[in-house]
Amino acid sequence: MTASKGMLIGLGLSVALNLFLIGAGAGVLGFAAKMAHERPAPRAAMRAAAASLDGQQRAAFVRMLRQEGRKVRAANAQARALRLQAWEGLNASTFDPEGAKALLARARAINLASRTEVEDATMAFAAGLPAGQRASFGAAVRGAIVAAGPVAAPPPAPKGG
Repeated sequence: MTASKGMLIGLGLSVALNLFLIGAGAGVLGFAAKMAHERPAPRAAMRAAAASLDGQQRAAFVRMLRQEGRKVRAANAQARALRLQAWEGLNASTFDPEGAKALLARARAINLASRTEVEDATMAFAAGLPAGQRASFGAAVRGAIVAAGPVAAPPPAPKGG
C-alpha cells in the first residue's frame, strides 16, 4: 500500500502543478489580450488633449476637430477604397504586385495629407491658448503618445553650417 499511497501523492501533486501552470498560462494570455485591446486608439491623444482644457476651450477644440474630420472624411474614404482595391488584386488570375504597391502608396499619401491637415489645425488651435493651458494641452498629448507604445529617439538635428 505504500507504493500506491506514494503514487497517489505524486499524482495529486502533478495534478495541482498542471492546474497551476494552466491557470498561469491562461492568465498570461488573458492579460496579453487585454493589453492588446487597451492600447490607446489614434484618437486617444486628441481626447486627452481635449480633457486637459477648460469647458469653453474644450468645446471649441472639439468643434475644430469635428470640422477637420468632416474636411478629411472623403479623402480617408478614398484611401480605404484604394487599399481595398489593392488587396482585392490578390484575387486576380494575374496579380500585379507593382500596381498594388502603387495603390497602397497613394492611399498612404492621402492619409498623410489628412493627418497633416488635422495636426496643423490642432497646432493653430494650441497657439491661441493661454500659456498655462497650452502647456497642459501639450503634456496631455505627449502622455497619450507615450502611452500608445514605444517611442524612438528623434533623429539628431542637422548641424548648422
